[in-house]
Amino acid sequence: MPHCIFAWAALIFLFSAAPAWSWSAKGHHIVGAIADEVLKKNPTTKAKVKEILGGHTLATVSVWADCAKGFMYCQRAPTPEEHAYASKNPEHHNFHYADIPYQENGYVDASAGSAKYDVVHVISYAVAVLRGNAPANSDINLTQREALWVLAHIVGDIHQPLHVAALYYDKDCTAVVDPDVVGVGQPNFGIGTSVSETT
Repeated sequence: MPHCIFAWAALIFLFSAAPAWSWSAKGHHIVGAIADEVLKKNPTTKAKVKEILGGHTLATVSVWADCAKGFMYCQRAPTPEEHAYASKNPEHHNFHYADIPYQENGYVDASAGSAKYDVVHVISYAVAVLRGNAPANSDINLTQREALWVLAHIVGDIHQPLHVAALYYDKDCTAVVDPDVVGVGQPNFGIGTSVSETT
C-alpha cells in the first residue's frame, strides 16, 4: 500500500508541476504585467513606454523576442517587425542567456560562458538605447521599441536558473569541471567544445 501511495503522489507532483518547467508565454506575460503595474507609479515613464510601444503593454510585447525565433507557443508566424529584428541581429537566439559556470560567484566578462551578445551585454545595450547613448555594436542592433520588448522578455529569462548558469564536463563527460580553471590557455573553450583536465 505505501508504494501505491508514493506512486500516486509522484504522478500528481509531475503533472501538477509541468507548467512550472519553463516560463512559456504565460510566464513572460506575467513578468511583463508586473512591470506594467510598477509603471503605474510613474505616469511620465508609463506614457513614454506606451508611446515607444505604440500603445502595446509590456505584458503583450514580452513574448516578441521568442516569437522572432519562431517559438511554437506564439501560435503564429513571426511578424514583419520580428523578422526585421532577427535579420539585423543574427545572434538574437543567444540574447536570452549566459552560460556562466555554476562555480562562479558572479558574471566575469570574457570568461567561460560569457559572450559579447549574451543576456548581460544585451541588457546593458538595451538600456543605453533607451537612454539615447548606445555605442555602435556589430552584434546587437536595437531600436527603442525593440529594446523595450527585448528587456521585457529577457528580464524574465534571467530569473530562470538555466538561462544564467551551466555545468561544464570534462572531455569524457564524467566529471564536472570549472572551464575557467581547466580551459586556461585553450582556444575557444566553453559550450560546444571539450576541455580536458590538466591536473
